Amino acid sequence: LYLSTEVSLRSKRELIEQFITENFSQIGDDENVETSFYNYVDTKKVKAIEELSETEDLDTERLDKLIKEYVFTEKEPLTKDIIDLRNNRPTLKERKNVAERIIIKIKKYIETFINGL
Repeated sequence: LYLSTEVSLRSKRELIEQFITENFSQIGDDENVETSFYNYVDTKKVKAIEELSETEDLDTERLDKLIKEYVFTEKEPLTKDIIDLRNNRPTLKERKNVAERIIIKIKKYIETFINGL
């Protein structure tokens, strides 16, 4: 119940539920649940960056760098910076929509994997 009502945890709900479903029964008595969870999150972070890169045709390393910079400065990346991540540049007409879609996905990634963890 707390996961669905606490605003700061809503974005993490699916991640936490997946961890519980996939790993909780495998954690031994001598293992630390918190450590296991953070290891799980780290694995999911890498996979999420790779999926975003593949889906949007982005350079993975530059995307990772841009996200870290965004988190550090708390300044939303410029449209140009987002478009520069693309391996194939969209047409001028498409750029605004492409950049907006990608920034929404980046914000969701940050909300799920970085903020509050």
